Amino acid sequence: MIEAAYLPSAEEVAAAQEIVRAATAEGGALALPDGRFVDAAVVAGARRVLDLAGRRS
Repeated sequence: MIEAAYLPSAEEVAAAQEIVRAATAEGGALALPDGRFVDAAVVAGARRVLDLAGRRS
């Protein structure tokens, strides 16, 4: 299926889960355990990745 080629990889899903988990615990801009800083736009992108990953059948 062509759609599968555009789905996020396992690594992308794991990174998105880490970002969303951190955003749930904190508000606004935040630092991840590895030192990266993310803001609301990055969190929104991570949520889109997780939504796409949910399409995997």
